[in-house]
Amino acid sequence: MDIAEAVYSESAATAKCGELLVKLRGKLSKNKTYPLERNVADEQPRVGVYVCHCDANIGRVVNVKKTC
Repeated sequence: MDIAEAVYSESAATAKCGELLVKLRGKLSKNKTYPLERNVADEQPRVGVYVCHCDANIGRVVNVKKTC
């Protein structure tokens, strides 16, 4: 199969898939649900720090083993 024939076949397959999926369009998405918010006005602030040593950019600047 040459390039032109491959592109032609791919286009036909894509069109056929579109035909088969048209009746499902817009029916597979779901609305996002979020947890209820709670009032934290009277609580002490909390801070979390996550340091990943998997990237060379951080590893060049921070000694992760000594930091943790």
